[in-house]
Amino acid sequence: MTLYTHEAPKDARWIRTQDANQYTGCFRKEIDLPSDVRYAWLSVVSEGGFELLCNGDSVGAQMYWRPTRAFQNGLTESGQRVTNNEPMVAYNFPREYQWSGHNNTKITTVFDLRPYLRKGKNTICLESEGRLPQPAVLAFGEIGLRHGERVSVVTDNTWMAEPVPREVKQGGWSLPTVDTRHWKKAEIKPRPVVPFLSCVPTTLYRKPFDSRWVVARAPDGDDAQSHEFTADFQLSDPQAAWLQLLSHGNYWIWVNGRSLGVSRSKAKAYHGGDWLVRWEGRRPLATPPILLDPDEVSFFGGYRFETPRHGDPTKNDFKRYENQLNRTKERPKGTGGDSHAGEDEERGRLQDPYGFLEEANIAVPHALLRQRAKAKLQAYDISHLVVPGKNQIHVRLVADPALGYRGSQAIKFALDGAVHEHHGQDVALSHLSWNRVVDGGHAMAVSGRQVTPDELPAMKFMGGAPRTLSRWWWAVLACPMVVLIVMRHRIGWLRQSAMIFSGLLLVAMFFQISYAERSEMLWFMSPAWRYGAVIGALLIACLLRFFQGGRPRLLSCGLPCWLCPVILLAVFLLRAWMVEHQPIDDDEYASIQAVLSIAETGKPSLAGEIWYSRSPLYHYAAAAVVKVFGANIWSLRLYSVLLSVLTGWVLWLLARRYFRDPWVAGAALLIFALHPFLIFSGHIARFYQQQQLMVLLMIHLFIQGFIYTKSIKHRVAAIVVFALAVLSQEISISFVPVLLIAYLLFGRGTPLKWEVKSMVYLVFAGLLIVADVLLFKVKCITTSVGVSPNVEATLAPTFWELGNLFSMFVGYSRLHLVLSVFYMMSLVYSIRRGSSRLITLHVFLIVSVVAFNLIITSVSFRYMYSIIPLWILLGVHGVSVFSLWLSVQINRRTGNALRWLFLLVVVLSMAPWRIMQSYQEKILGDPISSLAYVKSEMRPEDKIMITEPHPHAAKIELGRVDYDLVVPILYDFTYNSEGVLRDRNAGAMAVNRLADLQKIFSEQPRVWVILNREKFRSRKKNIRWEYPGAREELFIRQNAELKYRSYLWSVYLWDRSAGAMETFRKEPDGWVE
Repeated sequence: MTLYTHEAPKDARWIRTQDANQYTGCFRKEIDLPSDVRYAWLSVVSEGGFELLCNGDSVGAQMYWRPTRAFQNGLTESGQRVTNNEPMVAYNFPREYQWSGHNNTKITTVFDLRPYLRKGKNTICLESEGRLPQPAVLAFGEIGLRHGERVSVVTDNTWMAEPVPREVKQGGWSLPTVDTRHWKKAEIKPRPVVPFLSCVPTTLYRKPFDSRWVVARAPDGDDAQSHEFTADFQLSDPQAAWLQLLSHGNYWIWVNGRSLGVSRSKAKAYHGGDWLVRWEGRRPLATPPILLDPDEVSFFGGYRFETPRHGDPTKNDFKRYENQLNRTKERPKGTGGDSHAGEDEERGRLQDPYGFLEEANIAVPHALLRQRAKAKLQAYDISHLVVPGKNQIHVRLVADPALGYRGSQAIKFALDGAVHEHHGQDVALSHLSWNRVVDGGHAMAVSGRQVTPDELPAMKFMGGAPRTLSRWWWAVLACPMVVLIVMRHRIGWLRQSAMIFSGLLLVAMFFQISYAERSEMLWFMSPAWRYGAVIGALLIACLLRFFQGGRPRLLSCGLPCWLCPVILLAVFLLRAWMVEHQPIDDDEYASIQAVLSIAETGKPSLAGEIWYSRSPLYHYAAAAVVKVFGANIWSLRLYSVLLSVLTGWVLWLLARRYFRDPWVAGAALLIFALHPFLIFSGHIARFYQQQQLMVLLMIHLFIQGFIYTKSIKHRVAAIVVFALAVLSQEISISFVPVLLIAYLLFGRGTPLKWEVKSMVYLVFAGLLIVADVLLFKVKCITTSVGVSPNVEATLAPTFWELGNLFSMFVGYSRLHLVLSVFYMMSLVYSIRRGSSRLITLHVFLIVSVVAFNLIITSVSFRYMYSIIPLWILLGVHGVSVFSLWLSVQINRRTGNALRWLFLLVVVLSMAPWRIMQSYQEKILGDPISSLAYVKSEMRPEDKIMITEPHPHAAKIELGRVDYDLVVPILYDFTYNSEGVLRDRNAGAMAVNRLADLQKIFSEQPRVWVILNREKFRSRKKNIRWEYPGAREELFIRQNAELKYRSYLWSVYLWDRSAGAMETFRKEPDGWVE
C-alpha cells in the first residue's frame, strides 16, 4: 500500500492534560461557524488511543489494545489501516509480552467532519487513553464554509482539557450546550511535530464533493436487472489518483479492468457488490436484527444510534419494553437526547439558545429503513491503476433484492475524483461523460441534478486496490531458481555468492513477515529498505567470498566461562526491573490472596470456608518466602524471578548435555533471557514459572531414566518431579499421554525390580495427585447453580480451534515465526541422523502441543508456556545445524559467522528494543491506581462496588468490598450464603441485574464503583448494546460521576446528595429487567 506524507500546520501542537497521574484525557474545542459547511476534515495523531467526537456524536476512534494485538487493530476507519495483515494466532486470553505499545505517533487518521457540523456553535472533542500518564494528542484540519471562508482547526493551548469530564456527566461533556469554562487549559507537550504518514491521499478530504447524479432508473422502474456504466478519460503522466463514489446501494467498480474490491477485515458495505450469501430471516423485509455501533459496521448493521445517536436505549429497538406485571403495557419513559428526564418542556431559549434540545425525537420503524437509508460515500486510492493515455472507469449497480415492493429511491450514483499529473496539473473526474451499457452497446446515460451537501454522509476511505506481486517478491522467488541453475553447472565462486545472496534475501523476507502485525511494519512500507537489503546482501556475499579454505570451525567455538553467569544475571534483571510498577493481574491476585492467607493462618482460605486449594506446592512455597521476607510485592514476585533464573540455568545444562555445544547452550540461554513472553510471565506471582521449571526437569529425568535407563534414581526422580509439576499446576497432568507415547516409542527394557519400584512410586504419585484434585473439587470449586460462561480450564476432549496446533510455532504477533523456521531444520536433521536423543526431544514438544490443544478445554497459547524453553532449545539447534550445512556449501570457514548472523536475525525478530521502553508503561489494566484513589477519597460509611473478577483486589487494597458487579452472573465464582449470592474471593454480594444496581443506589448515600473497561466492553462513547451489561453501564454513566481513570479502569462515585437518580422505571420497586 502506498503511504502519503501529511504535514501539520506550524501552529499545531501536541497537547495533554495538566494532571500528571491519570492515563486519559478529555480535550474540547468550541467553534462558532457563521454559515453552513461545504467540507470539513480533521487529522488526528495520538500517543495511545483516542476517540473523536463532534457535537456529541462519535466520529471515529483508535482503540488502544495490548501489545500482542495487531497494529491498528482498534481503528474504526478500517480502510486507513496501513496493512491488511490479520493475526495468524487467535487471541484467547493471552499472557502479555514485556513490550511497549505500538508506535501510533507515526500514523495519522483522517476523519470527515462535514455531516457532524452545523451553522452556529459546535464542539470538537478528543478523548485519549494511554499506558503512560498524560497521553498527548495532536490534531489539525480545516472547515470550508459555503461562501468560501476557511476555518483552521489545530490543537493548541486554547483547548480545554481534563483527565475526566469534571463536574459534567460522562455522556454529555461533548455536547455544545455544556458549560466547561471551569475546566483547565490544555498543556503543550514539548514534542516535535514531524510529518506523518497515512494511506489516505493528501488532498482527498480537502476537496468538497462536486458531482452530479447518474440515474439508472426511476422509482417505478425495473429492479430485476443490474445497470452498468462506463466513462473514458485521458491522462499524460499520472502520479497519484483517487476517486469518491456516492451510492444508495451495492455496486462493483473497475478501473482499467481491475476491480476495486478492497481486502479488509471489516464489513465492506456497498463496494462488495451483490452478496453471495444472505441472511433471510423471518422478519419483515428480511431485515436482520443486528444491533451494532454504526460507526463500526456496514450499511446492513443496526440503527440503534441513528435517531437519536446518543439518546434513549429503548428507542429504535426490536423488542418492545412493556410492563406486563400491572397489565398496562406501558412503555418506559424515554428522555431522548436530554439527560434530565421530564424536563424538556421547562427548557426555554435562554437555556437552549441554539435549539439542540428542540430536535424531534423520531423513531422511524426499522422495517422502513432498508430502502430509505442514507447514501454511502466511499473513497479509494487508484494511483497504481491509472496509466498514461486512455483510462476507463466501469461501474455496475447491483439489482435490489426481490422484496415484493418498489423502492422509494431511484438507483443512482455520483462519482468525483482527481488525478495529479507529474507536471503539477490536476485532472478532475467529477464531470465525466457516462455511457450506459445496453445490450452489448453503449448509450448516453441520464445525468441528474447536482449533489447537494445535505445529501452527503460522512466519507469513508476504503483503501486502495490490492497490488500485483511486486518486483521485490519476484526477486525473492527468482533467487533460489538462479542458485539451482548455478549449482547445476558447478561454477564455484558464483555458486557461493549466489547462495549467500539468496539466503540473505530470504532473511529479509522473514523479517517482513514476522513484523507484519506490528508497527515496525512501517519500516518496510518504503521501497528504500528493499534496495538496502539487496545492496547489503551483495556486500556480505562479496566479503564472505574472501574467506578461503580450512576446516569448518563450527564446533570449535569456545565460549568464556563467565558467559553463563552474565546471561543469568540478565535473566534476573530483565524480570526484576521495576517489578513493583506493573499492575497485578486478576489471576495473580487470586494467588496472592491464597499465599497471604497461608502465611497468616496456614490455610488458603478466600471467603468463609472456601479455599483456593489449586496449585498447593506453589502457594505454600511462596507463603514460606512471604513468612521470611514479609508480605510485599517484592517478595511475592522476586520468588518467581528467582525460579526464572533457575530455569535458565537448567536450560543451559540440558543444552550442554544433549548437544555438547557451548554455543547452542549460550544462544538458547540468551533467547530465553530476551523472550518478551517469558520476561513478562517470569515475574508474575503465580505458578507459571515453577511449573515451567518442573516440566524442564521432568523431561530431562524422564529421558535419562526411561529412555537411556541409566539408573533407578533417574526414574524415581522423574516420577517425583512429575508429581511436583502437577502440584504446581494441575493442568500438568496433560503430560501423561506425552510421557506414555515417548516411552512406547523409545523406552528400553529394564530389570524387573526397576519396574516394581517404578510402579510403587507411580502409585504413590497418583494417590497424591488424586488427593490434590479431590481437595480442589471439594474446597475450591463452589457449588454451581447454573452454567457459567467463564469456567476454569480443565481436561476434556476439545476440538474448538485446531489452528492453535500451530500457535507455538507462530506466537502472538508472530513472535516465534523466524525461530520456528530453524526449528524445522533441526527436526529434519534429527530424523536424517536418526538420533534417538534429539528425536525424543522433538516428540516431547510436538506431542505436548497436540495434547494441550486437544485435552485442555480453554484453548490458549498461554497453556503451552511450560514447553517454550524446549522449543527455544531445538530452534537454536536448528540455527547451528543449518549454519553447518550452509558453511559446507559456501565456505568452510564461515560457519561461526553464519551462526552469529542467524542468531542476530532471531533476536531482532523478537523486537528487543521494545523491552526497555515497556517498564514505564502499564501493560495490563491498572486497578491498583484506581483503588489507591478510592482509598484516599473514601469515607467510613461509603460502599465499595467493583467488577468481577476483582473483588479480591479491593479486599487486599482497601480492606473490604461490599458489592461484586458481574453481568452476566458467573456461577463458578459465587457461592450461596443464606440466600444471597456472594463472590467466592472476597464475600461481596453479587450484583448481576439492573434492578439490584438501582436498588443499591436508592438505598445507599455514597457508592464507589470501580469498573473494568475490558469487562464492560464499551470503551467509547457509544455503548455496545450487543454485549451483556450495556444497560447497567448506561445507568452508571447517567447517575454516577466519573472521578478518576487509570489504564482500562474507571472510578465512579454515586452521591445521593448530588441530585436525582435517573432510572428506566420511576415507580418504587418497579424496576424493569
